Amino acid sequence: MSFVYVSDLASLEDRRDAERIDNAERAFGVLADNAQDVYRRDAPSRATDLKLAEAQLRLADSSEITVSVINGTNLTVDNGMLEADDGTGNTFDVSDGRIRYAGGSFLTHQSPIVTGIYTASPRPIVYATGGSEIVYESGAVIRSDRSGAVLKRPPAMRFAETDTVIRLVETRPSNQGDPGSVGGTTTALVRMKRDKTAVLTLPNHRSPFLVNLTVRTTPARAVVWERHLDSRIEWTNAGTDNDACSVSDGTVYCAFLVEEQFEVTKTGIETTID
Repeated sequence: MSFVYVSDLASLEDRRDAERIDNAERAFGVLADNAQDVYRRDAPSRATDLKLAEAQLRLADSSEITVSVINGTNLTVDNGMLEADDGTGNTFDVSDGRIRYAGGSFLTHQSPIVTGIYTASPRPIVYATGGSEIVYESGAVIRSDRSGAVLKRPPAMRFAETDTVIRLVETRPSNQGDPGSVGGTTTALVRMKRDKTAVLTLPNHRSPFLVNLTVRTTPARAVVWERHLDSRIEWTNAGTDNDACSVSDGTVYCAFLVEEQFEVTKTGIETTID
């Protein structure tokens, strides 16, 4: 006669869940490489096989990434101050990822002084099993479970004090409608087709560039985005403090000054799951 303890069965199931999510993480690395072929190397399409083991693969509700810029047309850096060059005499303070007028009100993406605004609404690709998720979100791969979330692959953005490039990767359903979802124990196929890529330029590309970046996503993933972005935007400029980003209620706020070159690209990727 033999006995199997409930605790042993629970441990076995936990190990199986961990193995499943580890395998999914590796598969999402391949998916991210294939997506990069589309948005950076102009590949027309790519497809990725993902093995599901008591899991679900789907496109989640939209996130939102917004970038607005005040460039040298409306901004002057003078004696360590950021001044609005619009005849108002306003100055700006930048702290905790937010831009404020000296009077205390926040600068929004829709403020009249903003030179350009760019928005992407990606539908994240989500693999979910046993309370854990692997998520592809605008170039980033994030792994989450009950204990929190971890960045496994950074988003498609390069930050530097003199030269910054932000790539917005917008996975979304194809024009044919429902992107589909697959669940159970099977093999799913994720198809990604390039819609179009646009280099978003300012009407007057004149430095410097005061950048206002927000990411709206789930609270767990927002913490991961904030941690990564804050670690990359690590320089200080006139009128700014050391804390480039902050996070609140699923929204990440970042604000920083780029001295010379700034570029935003946006690629739409039609995504289906079979």
